[in-house]
Amino acid sequence: MLVAERWCDQAVLTAHPASEDTAALVARWQGRVTADIVKFDVGNERPLLAP
Repeated sequence: MLVAERWCDQAVLTAHPASEDTAALVARWQGRVTADIVKFDVGNERPLLAP
């Protein structure tokens, strides 16, 4: 399974790992999944069918 997430700004991204929901998810799945997390900054965003 591949999960891709999009965050509206750095403040929200920074707060995510500290949330209770994220801590509960990590505690439940720890040892059963691998998380290879990579952060990208993307420019020139446009709709899929735009030239």
